[in-house]
Amino acid sequence: MSDVVERTLSALPGLLGQHEPGAGPGGPGRASATSRLGGLIRSITALSSKHEEEKLIQQELTNLKATVSAPATTLRLMKECMVRLIYCEMLGYESSFGYIHAIKLAQQGNLLEKRVGLLY
Repeated sequence: MSDVVERTLSALPGLLGQHEPGAGPGGPGRASATSRLGGLIRSITALSSKHEEEKLIQQELTNLKATVSAPATTLRLMKECMVRLIYCEMLGYESSFGYIHAIKLAQQGNLLEKRVGLLY
């Protein structure tokens, strides 16, 4: 299981904006996007019970709801939030509050941000 998680985490930088202008190997946004989603994945895999996972995901969803609803949220931060919402949705948790924000993200921003909005 840890081998799969490690391969997933090593592939994330390329999927989360490595190809954006100015986001080279040490570019802006790469570390924050990878560390936020990677930290969430590591936290979930380190838990020992389903109850702890539910508690952690509910806390994450509460934080994400506040972040995506804030008027000062940048498109880059919105994209990162959508990626984490996709992960929570894949785990089977209700995150329908992000649908309207995904539509808004798909209507604006660069190609990568539009793709993330459409994916969600």
